[in-house]
Amino acid sequence: MPPTGLESSFRNNELSADVTNWNRKTRLGRVSDSNGGYTLPDTSMKAPDVAWVSHERLATVSPDDLKRFAHVCPDFVIELLLENDTLGELQEKIEKYLKNGVRLGWLIDPKTRLTHMYRPGREPEALRFETPLNGEDVLPGFEMNVAQTLENSQT
Repeated sequence: MPPTGLESSFRNNELSADVTNWNRKTRLGRVSDSNGGYTLPDTSMKAPDVAWVSHERLATVSPDDLKRFAHVCPDFVIELLLENDTLGELQEKIEKYLKNGVRLGWLIDPKTRLTHMYRPGREPEALRFETPLNGEDVLPGFEMNVAQTLENSQT
């Protein structure tokens, strides 16, 4: 895929920074940006905008495999609806992540100012940007105010 627009890159960076800052404090895993690719158990290859993988899952991956689309499924993913995306495409992508082992997924739609939360075995939940999000038991202690985070990309 071609690079995103600069505004989308700013937004992705802010989202990634929030997850990275939490991970630096907890040291529970590793964070990847949209350049990091994963080979999922169904053999599909995906590169989420932001992903977090626990040390437990990373322990199953060889150092050589980490140099390519590693054979591991992230625990947590964020997908940001970009100019060229459709909501349906990203919803399908998040559903595929869940079927392959993702434990929590957020689909962020700047146009509608909604974050769609996905969890295995549950219906997606749409939350307004102003509603504080938390990482539940997947990212313990992680909180994000999407409105505030995306406003940071505009300053």
